[in-house]
Amino acid sequence: MERKILYSLSIGGTKCALAVWREEGGKYRLLSKDTFATLGRDENAVLADFFALMDSKADKPDAIGVICGGPLDEKEGVILAPPNLNGWERVEITEILSRRYGVPSRLLNDANAGALAEHRFGAGQGKNNIVFLTFGTGFGAGIIVDGKLYSGTNSMAGEIGHVRLAPTGGIGFGKAGSCEGFCSGGGMAQTAMAVAGKKVTAKEIAECANKGEAWAEEVFRITGEKLGETLAIVTDIFNPERIIIGGIYARCRARLDKYALPVYEREAIERSRKVCEIVPISLGESLDEYASLACAVLAKESDSVYTRYPALLSIKDSIEGAIEDIVACYKSGGKLLLAGNGGSQADCAHIVGELMKSFVLPRPIEENMRKNLCESEEGKALAQNLQGGLPAMDLCSQSALVTAYNNDVSADAVYAQVLSVCAKPGDIFVGISTSGNAKNVKNAFLVAKAMGIKSILLTGKTGGACAPLADRVICVPEKETYKIQEYHLPIYHHICLSVERAMFGGKK
Repeated sequence: MERKILYSLSIGGTKCALAVWREEGGKYRLLSKDTFATLGRDENAVLADFFALMDSKADKPDAIGVICGGPLDEKEGVILAPPNLNGWERVEITEILSRRYGVPSRLLNDANAGALAEHRFGAGQGKNNIVFLTFGTGFGAGIIVDGKLYSGTNSMAGEIGHVRLAPTGGIGFGKAGSCEGFCSGGGMAQTAMAVAGKKVTAKEIAECANKGEAWAEEVFRITGEKLGETLAIVTDIFNPERIIIGGIYARCRARLDKYALPVYEREAIERSRKVCEIVPISLGESLDEYASLACAVLAKESDSVYTRYPALLSIKDSIEGAIEDIVACYKSGGKLLLAGNGGSQADCAHIVGELMKSFVLPRPIEENMRKNLCESEEGKALAQNLQGGLPAMDLCSQSALVTAYNNDVSADAVYAQVLSVCAKPGDIFVGISTSGNAKNVKNAFLVAKAMGIKSILLTGKTGGACAPLADRVICVPEKETYKIQEYHLPIYHHICLSVERAMFGGKK
């Protein structure tokens, strides 16, 4: 069963949280959660705390999700300048995290992340079109269309709080009479001041309404009716199957519904209203945890080679099996030996380049080597440039030997010759042939089998004559040579990236 570790980060003006999750077979288990105070500190101080926590974890991440208040550039992964985060301006959070940990990361605002969380884990499960409304300190929306999050052209979709409902009224999102000016904690407090001259919180208004105080009930009437108008706007524009509302609505549903639903039924298009349910969130106090988790899941899925190239799902087991084989080889001290012809030979050289130096992750050299080098000034400079490598050899790279053997002995046996000399127990031979019928590659598979060396074939079409000789066959679902090669590149990039994460993911 495939296992993944996901880190989910919540960044708020008051506190931050790091949650570590384990995914097994599509289910998620919370392994740990740590919180610390933000206290108006700048991004360097906050990120230092996050890094210290993350580096202390035994389980290293396969993907990272971050939720934060706006404004954000979700596509670029940049925190722009949130008013509740002191000194945070254009913080390229996803690039910072991805560079440090070599894994995909994703940034979302709280409304979009909440929509994803309810869609995947809560009241939106099984629905293709939902709208999630926050109704807390502010009032915003997260939108799921055809099962996918919709963020708009520059991450501004769903700002329903800015829509004006009346010429006057509470100020929210910088606009009097806006949805947020009525349907938020701050909006209700302003309504209470206008109705009764009372300076109270939304919680205190609810407590007074429960005691039967008329002024508090009037605040709920105004808020509820404006919520009904807002729900009608959302329904008419998005035609959702379900509108899911959190915050104050989830805690005061009955009192708000009494006023909101009659207005909703009057104002919304009947055909759209009849297919839409209005429900409270189901994740409750765990919403933030699951929102950041949903963001991490999105990062993992967006980065997946199988998402970008769905046709590879049919051979996923072969690809992931090859990764396990290669990781086991390197952990036991082995190396990779690769062979191919033409474009496939170029692919072999490409793979060697990705393995012998850093691909995405930083790769520190062995500590004793570093210490010995640092005994001299020249060595110190060299130690800073050297990177940890994974031994790999392109059998065609021995140009003098290859050309001599081709000329003097047999071109069909050249890879077999080099493999027979260089391979040792525990190594792996990787043969690349688009047809699977290259004779020199086939002969190398014969030698690998004779030596007891594990082998992997990267091919297309039917796998050809090499397929029966290989221990593992990755056969892409294409028949034309150039199309086969177009799939080979993302496959071996995915393999190199996964192997690097397994071998260097816990090192800084």
